Amino acid sequence: MRGELKSKGTYSKRSKTITHRVWHHSLTKKHLPGSDAASFADYHVNTLVWPGIGYTFIIEPKNVINTPNDLSFCSLYKM
Repeated sequence: MRGELKSKGTYSKRSKTITHRVWHHSLTKKHLPGSDAASFADYHVNTLVWPGIGYTFIIEPKNVINTPNDLSFCSLYKM
């Protein structure tokens, strides 16, 4: 999935070591459109005008785990 989602730029390299993790969920219903990585990427890029999808991990409705961003880069959903 990495490199296949909509983007308009790149994120910067992470400058600090990861010491914590925070789990955030989209609260989308799995049977409705928009509950997948491609829809999240489209929203983040076209509506929020981010360089790419903000999530590092995405668990889609059928328990498919996507990792659209490399951990060495700092996306906009950073903590």
